Amino acid sequence: MSTPLRPRLAPWVRPRLHHFRESGSHASHVVLHDARTHESVHLETRLFSIVALADGTRDFDALTLAAERDGLLQRRSELRALLDQLSARGLLVDGIANPGESPVPPDPADQSQRPLDVLPIHLACDGRGGCCRQYPSIAFSDAEATRARVHAPAVLDGLADRRRVFLPLSGNTREAHGVAFVDGACAYLADADAEGARACVIHPVRPLGCQLYPATLVDDGEAIRVSVKVECDCVARSVGLPPEKGEPLVAREVKHRGDLPAGLDVVTLPARITLDETTEISRAEWLLRRARLLDLLVTDGARIDDVAAMACTFADAVRSLGTRPQLPKSAAPSFASLESSINALAARTQAMSEAAIAWRSPRDRARRLRLLCAEAAARLLGTKKLPPPRDHQRALEVFHLRAALYGHQLVFGTLATELRALAVRVYVARMIDDESEGAPLTLVEATMRIADGRD
Repeated sequence: MSTPLRPRLAPWVRPRLHHFRESGSHASHVVLHDARTHESVHLETRLFSIVALADGTRDFDALTLAAERDGLLQRRSELRALLDQLSARGLLVDGIANPGESPVPPDPADQSQRPLDVLPIHLACDGRGGCCRQYPSIAFSDAEATRARVHAPAVLDGLADRRRVFLPLSGNTREAHGVAFVDGACAYLADADAEGARACVIHPVRPLGCQLYPATLVDDGEAIRVSVKVECDCVARSVGLPPEKGEPLVAREVKHRGDLPAGLDVVTLPARITLDETTEISRAEWLLRRARLLDLLVTDGARIDDVAAMACTFADAVRSLGTRPQLPKSAAPSFASLESSINALAARTQAMSEAAIAWRSPRDRARRLRLLCAEAAARLLGTKKLPPPRDHQRALEVFHLRAALYGHQLVFGTLATELRALAVRVYVARMIDDESEGAPLTLVEATMRIADGRD
């Protein structure tokens, strides 16, 4: 692949600044994540500063002059080698961004009065900042980044120089930013106190995504379905919690889509839902089946002994899912029927673990989570037996399936495939005995969100 004439970072590249504190010293580098391949390239910060000058308007000579002007360039051959390396990895594109490439035509219908349908769970934050330490990206709008820098100017001296704490969220965008990390944690997450709590130092002005996490919002044409991803340990702690002990997923006064904060990403449900390799149904038909199924899960959910087995039963009977007067009786699937899926998960988590060990700090929570998942998947493959549920995890597992159906989380791919994938993640979670990082199911879900490119 030839190097572009006027290069810029491709829109699928996610640059992230990482700081490390080891033995009292401080080191930094930039990691370029390829969202398509999940591979990464590591650059010293000086070299990334040169890459940041490649905005699609400069050819090699102009880029050389700009880098020399900023005191970044040591020799022209270094720049040529850098551009050739990134181009060979498919991380560069040519010319300025085309504003017409990304927008999706808006729905002409007025959706402001579409009601919110909120999953009834009240969340209680444990204050330990787990969610601020397990993802490779935490997004800020331009305005949010400015507010954060003003509110906490001393963090990485970010008020003096935005680049110390923010890089483009992807490619060379200037509208959205990814915050820097310190030992794998958001730069704005304070160090732990004596009780292990870690406060967000920009909590009053934290970005919208952080305010709503871990809620998901899907517009299905009838309502905005507000559910939750079972990726944060606070979700596990909140299942069954009385309303007065926590907060709803969205503020109580928010009743309609028009009441939601401006700029919030609400996903639209597809017009056709794929049940299996051969069967599709309309969105309207899916809504009827989903409503029936949720009713059954609420009324008969206590009878579900093994939610992983039930998910596989649903997958096998996906064409009639939600049309029957009662939940189907579930039978434990064979290990062989899921072995290829378990193999794929094991290979992915092993690769993620090895990549994390290569450059992430031992203090990095994401590194520990990936290692736990990789070890659990390997043990599951080794035993060739699907583990039964554990009593203290049963309620969370049932809630996980209910939340996924409530928020349409399983129908953006093929429903049968997504149900089996959910079951496999539950089985892997059951192989994790170490709960020091939180509920095993939440850490598996958080890790596999990254592995599946959903971050």
